[in-house]
Amino acid sequence: MSTKETAGHIVSSFEGLVRSFVQIQNGCNHRCTFRTIPYARGNNRSAPISGIVEQVKMLVNNGYKEVVLTGVDITDFGLDLPGTPKLGEMLQRLLKLVPELPMLRLSSLDVAEIDPVLFELMAHEPRIMPYAHISLQAGDNMILKRMKRRHNREQILEFCSNLRKLRPDTVFGADIIAGFPTETEEMFQNIFNLIAEAGLQLLHVFPYSSRDNTPAARMPQIEKKTRQQ
Repeated sequence: MSTKETAGHIVSSFEGLVRSFVQIQNGCNHRCTFRTIPYARGNNRSAPISGIVEQVKMLVNNGYKEVVLTGVDITDFGLDLPGTPKLGEMLQRLLKLVPELPMLRLSSLDVAEIDPVLFELMAHEPRIMPYAHISLQAGDNMILKRMKRRHNREQILEFCSNLRKLRPDTVFGADIIAGFPTETEEMFQNIFNLIAEAGLQLLHVFPYSSRDNTPAARMPQIEKKTRQQ
């Protein structure tokens, strides 16, 4: 928890790949009931915008056509930087300062933290790839509350609908946990329904796995066989 900086190294090449990756952020300030990430990675901390620009320029000069911006919670980017620039503002500056970058992709996004500038860029900037991967986890509002997530299913539907209207070629992906403690068949069906209603196409689905010393581990557990089903 005492760590205040992201890793200082700069990756200049990814052997055998045409896509490259830049870590813009590490750690997490949020305390979802099922996660140990804050205790393993520390609190949110962002890379300086100048360092991000420098690394992207290096990768482009080395022949990479696409850069993926990654982190634990990239929509929390900038909260610890002078002036608290949001992710959208950082992207604006990056795209302006590296005009030769052909393609930029964003990793997992928290819908509750998407700022207006970021949304406009996702909707209208052709160099940002039309793909939104949502850190969804569940599609039932009670389960989301018990997970201590900040979004609800209505916000997910609104985000997908609004972005799809402005950029119809957008593909949506999501992370989903099956069998979270207290989940009933009806709650599971709400997740299943949300996939169809939001038009989610690329899913990263995994069964709930209990982690020691987390609030979720103290909740009534679903049988492992049921989680796998």
